[in-house]
Amino acid sequence: MVRLIGRAKATSRLREDFDPADLVLMHMANAGVVNATGDAAPDAWRRVVALMVQSFEAPAARLAGA
Repeated sequence: MVRLIGRAKATSRLREDFDPADLVLMHMANAGVVNATGDAAPDAWRRVVALMVQSFEAPAARLAGA
């Protein structure tokens, strides 16, 4: 994962301040959503993950529409 993160940063797709520890936070947050929504909204995690992935994208990549 560290190599993949480095490659994503090298292509300017991933925020420079992204740290491998952020993956742990992402998994913890997602687990909380899954536990909280359960059967009431079983697909809510998809929206949360999409928002997190978007937030990790480098601003320049977002502006370029890459």
